[in-house]
Amino acid sequence: MSINELINKFEFTRLLRSDTQTKTISILGKINDQDAIVTIEKSQFNTDDLTLKNLITDISLINSNDVYYWSKANLFQDLLSVPGAKLNLIFPATETHIRKYDDQKLHYIRETPEMYEKYVVPYIQSMKGDRLKWVYNILFEGKESETFIHHDKSPTDGFVLLPDMKWDGTTLETLYLCCIVNRLDISSM
Repeated sequence: MSINELINKFEFTRLLRSDTQTKTISILGKINDQDAIVTIEKSQFNTDDLTLKNLITDISLINSNDVYYWSKANLFQDLLSVPGAKLNLIFPATETHIRKYDDQKLHYIRETPEMYEKYVVPYIQSMKGDRLKWVYNILFEGKESETFIHHDKSPTDGFVLLPDMKWDGTTLETLYLCCIVNRLDISSM
């Protein structure tokens, strides 16, 4: 089933998270009675040909005071060169996915080596198996190979370097890379 067919079947359940700072929302829903998560992130501005004609299509005044004006505006959008947003779909979504994307209270913890051994190592061990299928698909099945920047297949020193899935594929300012080592005995760096 294509992404368009999946999104058309998506039925809203509840808002998981809305972040005004990152201009991102995560929505829980159902596709064919299975949980699904859609995350939508507003895109960066295209600064290649920076003129207001290339940025704004409509404008409506909200108010003004002295030399200050504030307005609502519609932005020019083109799906290939200036998309309005980036959309991610997780389907079927597990309870672990839902907890990850749900609104969470954040805490600051200064981790000691003892805490790492007692809490983090068991947690990492619990994540092995199906939760890492996406990693094994990249390393051994060639998934996402069209985006590889580098792939050294050495079993001891090799790694894959590729853009992180959060990248919109267009805006170089938001590009960051993901490096996955081939060694299965290394769980974190």
